[in-house]
Amino acid sequence: MKLSIDRFEGAYVICQDDNEKLYAIEKKEIPDEAIPGDILSIDENTGELKVDKKETKIRKEKIKSLQDKLFRKI
Repeated sequence: MKLSIDRFEGAYVICQDDNEKLYAIEKKEIPDEAIPGDILSIDENTGELKVDKKETKIRKEKIKSLQDKLFRKI
């Protein structure tokens, strides 16, 4: 399962899955380096959350490409 970090709210990190379901996860449960926009992967055996740098990069590039197409000058 992969989650996208949407925002930080107090002691919680609000994340969203690919089906747009939201999750509130305590900050202490995610890696210190995690920021909004990062993709978290969940280890199915341990439940540990890790920043998936490869998937984060792929998704950010896809979003950038869509923005470029949407906002390019006509």
